Amino acid sequence: MAEERRIEIGLNAAIVSIIHGNPVILHTTIDAAHTSPDALPYGRFNPTQHRTMEEGLRSLAEEQTGLRPGYVEQLYTFADRGRMPSIDDTAPHVVSVGYLALTRRVSDNDGEASVESAGWRDWYTYFPWEDWRKGRPAMLDEVIVPALLEWAKAKPKPGAAAHGL
Repeated sequence: MAEERRIEIGLNAAIVSIIHGNPVILHTTIDAAHTSPDALPYGRFNPTQHRTMEEGLRSLAEEQTGLRPGYVEQLYTFADRGRMPSIDDTAPHVVSVGYLALTRRVSDNDGEASVESAGWRDWYTYFPWEDWRKGRPAMLDEVIVPALLEWAKAKPKPGAAAHGL
């Protein structure tokens, strides 16, 4: 009989707002020295503390950023083995649930992250190919389209999944 493995549920929040007419996303750092890359608010769901996963997400986001999300919608669930690997792979299997949260700022002082490790970052910092405010982004024709065409022409590797990855 196979060994039983524990499963834990991780909650991730992409909290988005508009500041001065520009889309922004709330980020946090995961180390006290603020040297780690930007991260989204994240934590483990604890069913003894929260009645629902959404309630847990709201609580975790507020604890990590100082901001309570407004509208929240579950987007996707990831449960792939190895998504959060450990050295000896004896850790619980993590099912990761991703949420999109929207928050509205009423004034320039409203909606500011109140935890030192959190802040707003311009959406286009992470998605520059989406910024069409000054016309078609050069990155599309210089990087993305050529890479996609090359990928489409490539023959699948033996044993690759049907979708070609």
